[in-house]
Amino acid sequence: GGIVVHTADPLLNNLFIIDNIAATVGGGIAIRDNSNPTLSSVTITNNSTGSGGYGGGGGMYLSSSSPTLTGVTFSGNTAVYGGGISLLDSSPTLTNSILWGNSSEEIYFNENGSPNSITITYSDIQGGEAGIVTNDNGTVYWGDGNIDADPLFCDTGNGDFTLASNSPCVG
Repeated sequence: GGIVVHTADPLLNNLFIIDNIAATVGGGIAIRDNSNPTLSSVTITNNSTGSGGYGGGGGMYLSSSSPTLTGVTFSGNTAVYGGGISLLDSSPTLTNSILWGNSSEEIYFNENGSPNSITITYSDIQGGEAGIVTNDNGTVYWGDGNIDADPLFCDTGNGDFTLASNSPCVG
């Protein structure tokens, strides 16, 4: 895919991860093997994984990692499982972020391995908490300020994922 983070803790700020394809997992970004990066002001869009093998994490695939995601937008990503984010043995924290228009699911917990968890606050998740597929393998910590409302991106057709002034995500 676009980026692989392996056994590292980088700071990734002000990035666009767009139009990447991975054969199996992590179309936009794959974070693996005890990596705990911090992502801030990142747009992850129109990435995909192939249908062969696992096919997880069109936007982001996590394996044994716990990234901190702040102000991250996932939109238009596709995968067999977890179009937005796919987790295996992982525990990310998501704040002030948007997962909208990904397929198949916005967030997906792999049914194998150790239990996953995700902590979500002040974020816009399509389908809300009920739209997160946990496969009975983990916990969703649904914090304050989360919504399920069209984020009103300015012009996704031309790659503009900024928010309209009347977006429910502004503020």
